[in-house]
Amino acid sequence: MMARYSSINVWRKVPLKYFGYAALFLCSTAFSECDCGGNSSPAEPQSLSLVAAPTAQQIAQGASATYTITVNRTGFTGPVSLGVADTDVPAGVSVTFTPSVVPAGSTTAIATVGVAPNALVSYDANGVLTDQYVPLVATGGEGLRATALMRYTPRFSSQAGITMNISPPIFVLNPGDTGDATITIARQGSYSGRVTLSFAGTMSGVTTSITPTAGVADSYRLRFATTQSAVRGTSANFDISAVAEGLNTITTRVGVSIRLPIFVPSVLHATRMRANESDTVTVLLGRSAGFTAPIALEIDSGRVGLTGTFAPNPAVDDASLLTIRAASDVPQGDYKVRVHGTPPAGSGASEGFTRVTVTVDPIAVQGSYTLSAPNVSVVAGNTATATFGVTRSGGFSPAVNVALLRAGGVAVPTGLSITLDQNPITQTSTAMRVVTTTATPEGTYTFVATGTSPGAPTVTANFNIVVNAPPRATSITVAKLVTGIPQATTSETLTLGGTMSLIPVVLDQNGQPMTSETVTWSTSNATVATISNTGLVTALAAGTTTLTATSNTNVAVRTTVAITVAAAPTSVVARVELEPQNAEITAPATLLYSVALYNAAGARTTGDAGGSIAYSSSNTAVATINATTGIATGVSAGTTTITVKYLQSGVLVKQDASTLTVYASGSVGHYGSTSISTAGNARTLRAGEQMLFQIFVRDVAGNLKTTGVTPAPVVTTSNTSVATITASPAPDGYFYTVNVAANAAVGTTFKIRFDVTGAGGEIVITVVP
Repeated sequence: MMARYSSINVWRKVPLKYFGYAALFLCSTAFSECDCGGNSSPAEPQSLSLVAAPTAQQIAQGASATYTITVNRTGFTGPVSLGVADTDVPAGVSVTFTPSVVPAGSTTAIATVGVAPNALVSYDANGVLTDQYVPLVATGGEGLRATALMRYTPRFSSQAGITMNISPPIFVLNPGDTGDATITIARQGSYSGRVTLSFAGTMSGVTTSITPTAGVADSYRLRFATTQSAVRGTSANFDISAVAEGLNTITTRVGVSIRLPIFVPSVLHATRMRANESDTVTVLLGRSAGFTAPIALEIDSGRVGLTGTFAPNPAVDDASLLTIRAASDVPQGDYKVRVHGTPPAGSGASEGFTRVTVTVDPIAVQGSYTLSAPNVSVVAGNTATATFGVTRSGGFSPAVNVALLRAGGVAVPTGLSITLDQNPITQTSTAMRVVTTTATPEGTYTFVATGTSPGAPTVTANFNIVVNAPPRATSITVAKLVTGIPQATTSETLTLGGTMSLIPVVLDQNGQPMTSETVTWSTSNATVATISNTGLVTALAAGTTTLTATSNTNVAVRTTVAITVAAAPTSVVARVELEPQNAEITAPATLLYSVALYNAAGARTTGDAGGSIAYSSSNTAVATINATTGIATGVSAGTTTITVKYLQSGVLVKQDASTLTVYASGSVGHYGSTSISTAGNARTLRAGEQMLFQIFVRDVAGNLKTTGVTPAPVVTTSNTSVATITASPAPDGYFYTVNVAANAAVGTTFKIRFDVTGAGGEIVITVVP
């Protein structure tokens, strides 16, 4: 009788998630049956164990480290296979063994642990890096198995970091104001750790808060709120700190100041009077926001006999009326009178000063004056200006006050008003302004100007205001530009796909162009030709249509233009395809477009004799394209439509278009362009057929990148049931293989999409017999 015994010894000292992955020793002892007394010697015990050194390492994102694996055998000498428990390998971690099978007579192997650039780096509640474990598995002998752990601590790559921007960095606030700044955190080098913000600094009457911006990652609102008790003229600095796990703290300073109240008095104009008379001028206080304290006002004329009073005083609003009086003994001349404003003590504001020029004329002498009231013509809804004159004689010089009233006491028409820029009038003339609205009825209205002046008789003058009806649309003419000159037109002929611009001109009842009038365009047959609101006509199909321009202010006013679209020329080309489709580049990179021509049977063709290709870009501010070569150049961020047209003798036959997206120049991590190379530029494959193609990635300067593209190109198919794509590793270049399903139906199409950061595109493949 044979008996077999085995024992298992397990040693472990690992986290709970790796329970069961420790060094495991298995021993076997065999006894054989003996015919002579029953004594037998046990077979030599077998066991297997692993040791990984060093016991722990730190590995940065995107880097790798090696461990020496020592295999200990007992009771057998055969090979030992090394591997890992795939389900327990941390995400983003790869493990390779050299060799993967430790041969007989050898006891060591090298394990290389690689950490992907985006592998998770985590911390515990105290900000300490969290260890990771890779479980090793060794098998050999007769079912022997042993395990060991490789411990490592993942950390951020050397490129990881953050920057912080605060805008604006300085605030000047009034008490009671609130100021907001935006804090933006920019992450670098795939940094994904937790970032927290804090601030330091205090200021009386100011509270500070930081809140995340809803829906915007790494964006915060920094708010400074002041109370009414905040002390004007004080300032302080606040330090805003960004604390990122595993990185140095960065700090930016923001300054806050409480604005001092100010007022800057000024006068509207100089004043003029005769001796023994007075004149009034407005004094503006020019207060800063929120400053409402009363201002005590006084004048210092520097001349006996010139006195002034303010109403109100102190001034509690934004202005006060200053009345200056010249005594009868004040000599003729110009005087500078200083206006002095004093704010209340403790208000924080300083005294303010301004000056007003006072001209004193001699005491009035006898004389007379006449009024020259102009007749004015104005279109309802407009304003007209004319000169209103005062002619003085016989030494008469006082100011003349003028009243403008409707003759006979009749009410002034609706919306009509008449004002004088200066009244009373001290000069020889002033501007008379006549204001109307669109509701003012047309007609001729007689007014009377009545002049009064102390010591002089009343003077009158009649004048007429003629109100004309506003212009109204009565007709429309349509023009086109011929060598830059407008030329009237009522009918036009276009080639298929052709365009032209029509210019509508709306005329009023006087036959004058109404430059502010607009029209609405329409077409009787949108399948033949369309027209935009800007007047751009686009020919779509052979036939005729009528374009109608209708006034937007009077729908009864309209005109038409007959459009004939000539049939397209006979051509072997039934379809064109622009490639790549939906492309992306980063400015100022270039991208070469190509076009394939197909006949009615769907086969490739070279086109007709005399046929030509023309490329264009709908938005040259985003990207330009060479009309002949098809080379597009990125200009600025945005989108544009790239169009290719096949022309025969200058007439459009077929066209195709696709969107081109351009990213801003200098975008971090962006490549310039990427393109695809297919065998013979093939756009057709048979069911079950394979095709090897290469993705070309270039930087913004046009240099080809055959290695080191990060992240690597992503290539996908739009229909995985028809075709699949697999990478074909190569030491220099990015190669892929497309496999068409054996049961793919003829005529089925699928797209191959290729992308890198900042660039990409797609081509269309058709399954053929």
